[in-house]
Amino acid sequence: IGVIYLGGGVITKFFDFFLNSNFRNKVEDIGHFVSYMKSIPVYIIRRENLRLIGAAKKLIKEDNND
Repeated sequence: IGVIYLGGGVITKFFDFFLNSNFRNKVEDIGHFVSYMKSIPVYIIRRENLRLIGAAKKLIKEDNND
């Protein structure tokens, strides 16, 4: 079906605002795709330094492939 992942500084800084917004309604309100969009979960990634962790894992993986 699909999944929506949201992350980054803006989402984490305005987390409470985002939770109380009408984002979910806007995602679902896409004309004739309403029933499809309602079935797609939305996840918010709140992990600190996620980009740095991803970069470190990539470097470790590349180092192990040498």
